[in-house]
Amino acid sequence: MRDDIYNTINQNELVIEKNESKVSTLNLEIEKLQGKIEEYEENREAIENLEELLEQKAEQQNNLKAQQIILDECNEEIVGLIKERGSLEQRLQGKFTVPTVILYPGKRAGRTSLRFLGIYPEDGNYRSVHIGG
Repeated sequence: MRDDIYNTINQNELVIEKNESKVSTLNLEIEKLQGKIEEYEENREAIENLEELLEQKAEQQNNLKAQQIILDECNEEIVGLIKERGSLEQRLQGKFTVPTVILYPGKRAGRTSLRFLGIYPEDGNYRSVHIGG
């Protein structure tokens, strides 16, 4: 009888240790879940507004495409103007008897280079063409 009591006590101690281990494991799981809850709360607005943010992103991408189309059209117009300028210079060749200065828009880049119209890459050779005498 005494041995049975010791065996029962030992079995109960083992059950207690096993349950304490389970409690520790569950406490760790609770801590992980609380961390996830805190993370969710920190990002709640973004998570809940994800659809709206995706719509805004799509709208901005559409705006970017529209602006790119406008930019491409402007660049085509600029190229047309450049061609027209070259044609104009050819027609003016030999028409002047005095030195004449024709100005073109551009931006200075460094000490010696200019950027035609302020958009094209630097060109150290961007200089006026001498027309006439």
